[in-house]
Amino acid sequence: DCKNMNEHIHIHKVKNFEAHKQTLIDLIFSLPKTRVAGGPKERISHSDWTFPENHERQYFSYMLKHIMPDFSRFICGTYGVNSINFQNVWFQVYEFGDYHNLHTHPLTNFTNILYVELPDKNLVTNIIGQNEKKIFLDISEGDILTFPAFLKHGSKPNNSNKRKIVIAFNTSLIKV
Repeated sequence: DCKNMNEHIHIHKVKNFEAHKQTLIDLIFSLPKTRVAGGPKERISHSDWTFPENHERQYFSYMLKHIMPDFSRFICGTYGVNSINFQNVWFQVYEFGDYHNLHTHPLTNFTNILYVELPDKNLVTNIIGQNEKKIFLDISEGDILTFPAFLKHGSKPNNSNKRKIVIAFNTSLIKV
């Protein structure tokens, strides 16, 4: 079940997300707790962003088996391509006060965010369109948000006492 927000911003609803949610959370928290504190750029309580690329990410292996087949079919069908290439997979756990300032993702077509825990709709990723105006999105837990990687986006400070968990990944389209 997918909803097209505009020509290149999509929301994909993960089927039976509640059946996958706790497994994803458990796999994320099985990794060593690692803070990311990039000065004024970002503060994130737990992430595997700094782990080596070849570090085992069991949460993503789980996603590849249970979640990504439907997602891949949707993206391939939408853009008329044969497959997609997954790149730079990481998770972020935002506790009280955590944030990630506006940034882009170079050298890839799309940025994707799976919302594992979203206690407050005000914590949805901010996306700034090419016209420098904020794009408003109706996101829920279990949604994968897909948007062009060149759009500025970020996560404003979590002022909630509940954590936000996302799994982010980049994708590039492959047409043979």
